[in-house]
Amino acid sequence: MKKRRRPLHPLVAELRAERLRQGVSLLQMEYRTGYTNQHIWQIEKGTQGVDIAIVTELGDALGLKLKWENPDEICD
Repeated sequence: MKKRRRPLHPLVAELRAERLRQGVSLLQMEYRTGYTNQHIWQIEKGTQGVDIAIVTELGDALGLKLKWENPDEICD
């Protein structure tokens, strides 16, 4: 059964674009964050819900500092 796609928050799309820009693989993100590469891939594709803590950790793994103006927007 195919998982339903969730609306992709623009910040998640930006994190994926930055990961690709830096040339960081999903496996490298797994090592940096502790989340499986499959979980990260599902977040990036919108088939897995995400919360602020995970988004923050993904940003940290890419060397980004995220500033939350409306944290409720990202929560699933």
